[in-house]
Amino acid sequence: EDVRPLAGRTVTISFKARSSVDDFRIGVELQQSYGAGGSIARDSIGASVVLDTLWRWHQVTVDVPGLAGKALGPDSYLQLSFWLDAGAD
Repeated sequence: EDVRPLAGRTVTISFKARSSVDDFRIGVELQQSYGAGGSIARDSIGASVVLDTLWRWHQVTVDVPGLAGKALGPDSYLQLSFWLDAGAD
């Protein structure tokens, strides 16, 4: 997804997940990449979610930063990642 459409907006990420153990924390992260020659990427836009052993729907609402003052190059994108390690926060 291009970085522009969701910039400056509130986004809700919905997903169904479970874990093999209770109290397993995952991280839900958006990253704004401004493309080749653009500003330095912005990471860690997101939150953490605690899973248990049952399939459940989860929602994370995130305010995606605007693009004011950012230089955009070709191939900019907004990336969604699920982190399962490194503290997941």
